[in-house]
Amino acid sequence: MPATTETKIIPSRVENSPTTSPASSLAASAQSKESAPKQEVAVLNPPATPVQQSVRIASFAKPSDPAAAAASYRKLAEGGNADSQYRLANAYVEGSGVPQDYAEAAKWYRKAAEQGHVVAQNDLGVMYANGWGVPRSEQDAWKWLLTSAAHGYPGAQNNVGAMYLSGRNDAEAARWIQRAATAGVPEAQYSLGTLYANGRGVPRDDSAAIQWFRKAAEQSFSPAQLALGKMFMAAGPTRNYEQALAWLRQAGEAGVPEAGYQVAQIYMNGWGVHQDAAEAASWMRKAAESGLIDAQVQLAEMLRDGRGFGRDVISAYAWFAVAGANGSGNAKTELRTLSTQMTAAQIADAQRLSLIIVSNQLHPQGRGVAAVQK
Repeated sequence: MPATTETKIIPSRVENSPTTSPASSLAASAQSKESAPKQEVAVLNPPATPVQQSVRIASFAKPSDPAAAAASYRKLAEGGNADSQYRLANAYVEGSGVPQDYAEAAKWYRKAAEQGHVVAQNDLGVMYANGWGVPRSEQDAWKWLLTSAAHGYPGAQNNVGAMYLSGRNDAEAARWIQRAATAGVPEAQYSLGTLYANGRGVPRDDSAAIQWFRKAAEQSFSPAQLALGKMFMAAGPTRNYEQALAWLRQAGEAGVPEAGYQVAQIYMNGWGVHQDAAEAASWMRKAAESGLIDAQVQLAEMLRDGRGFGRDVISAYAWFAVAGANGSGNAKTELRTLSTQMTAAQIADAQRLSLIIVSNQLHPQGRGVAAVQK
């Protein structure tokens, strides 16, 4: 079953950066997997071209006294310590102990990168790919990402693969992503799985796709858990509803709406399990509240028909209204039909409830102020 290929770039995490420097030795030591710092994955949508890459900065662990830490980094950074230059750059990215300032971050990344700090080289490439604190430059993004990747940093290897994938050089993308995947980067393992599932840059091979999805899923990478679950649900020799449910539940519990929706489908239809309308309803509600339109429509249908819930036309109307506002033509049709079976007072209550649902989705921290279901 083909899977959607996504393109990602991985910034690094400050708390996992090297603790020794002045980093002339970093470039040499980064040749081995063991010496390469770990990184946090940033999951992104595929861009049209590398320079349009949409990348978010990873969340950096904050010290107990950010201002004191930043002052300490600055003192050592100004003395030429590459690791402190890198940490100071991260502080400017995060606004930890100093005002957030991408231009200052890029300046300090560059100083560390020019000394051979492989993670700073990667992050400077990310800055150029996005135009954060520096003019957007595909040429400079390639320069620094390739430099870091050539020195063995797995995050940069995956980023180079993502850039090649954006440029439709699938074979070269697969080569770099394979390196990062083999080094254990879960995002790269997921990307490699999508390449095998779609036959991009490598021969199509569902077994290999499952293998790489599983490696990432076992590291709790939820997009891979979703992909693996969907592979096991697909018709064909790989179908295994027990495995599908196990992985989809993990992704759903991690907050992936589509995974929760798929779990609901399994319980609703009794695919490999006993039919359980109540369990299906619970998962469908979670997916609907997360904004998944298909789940909103099906939740409304379940409320209207009394499947998994007591019949509740007011809540059904509200969810049809929300799904219709989100663009579901089917929901709008069902809403018109249902309204003919309701009193004016019921419709008014349902319209107020739909506003509460939308408010809760826009401001999830405020849930519980008003009940979503009447």
